[in-house]
Amino acid sequence: CLRDRDVFLQVKISSEIYEVEDTNEFLTEQLSTTQIKFNTLKDKFRKNRDNLRKKSLTLETLQTT
Repeated sequence: CLRDRDVFLQVKISSEIYEVEDTNEFLTEQLSTTQIKFNTLKDKFRKNRDNLRKKSLTLETLQTT
């Protein structure tokens, strides 16, 4: 029957929409977590880079004196 098919398709589409929304929510949370981790690593990298520059400058100064 055409009506049964329409109802089936509506239920299927609703289910697929729910799955997409659920997946989207999960991926949004994952993205947020990953961005936080990335920013933390970026900060650590910058601190290490700055420390290395300072140590290099200190070493150069000591070598030239």
